[in-house]
Amino acid sequence: MERLRVHLHNWPEDRGAGGRLIPDDDPLMWWTVTAVHAWYEVLREEVAEYDELLGMVVPKVNRLATLRAYLIDLDGTAAGLDVRERVLLHQRAPYTAWWFLRAVSAEELEKMEQCRKG
Repeated sequence: MERLRVHLHNWPEDRGAGGRLIPDDDPLMWWTVTAVHAWYEVLREEVAEYDELLGMVVPKVNRLATLRAYLIDLDGTAAGLDVRERVLLHQRAPYTAWWFLRAVSAEELEKMEQCRKG
């Protein structure tokens, strides 16, 4: 499954099942989120900065943004779409409403385990 841009609608605040994902290229179709298996959060940081006065790199943490991802199941049968299990809904850029849906491998999930929040 290739990466697909989607829009979130009626996403529950408790990060649970419910809500709809609407494909960017066809606003009349949708998937319903039937299960949320896990959610991940990554804090993007800049951890070093060159200090001209000292003439060296000084450790400094600048919190840039938080990126989120969810491992979910989808049901699109009501709108004529397929059923998808254990797909990744994720952000690629902070501060935007751009969300993407894609297949995820077991190796990727293993790497992401350190960022798992729930």
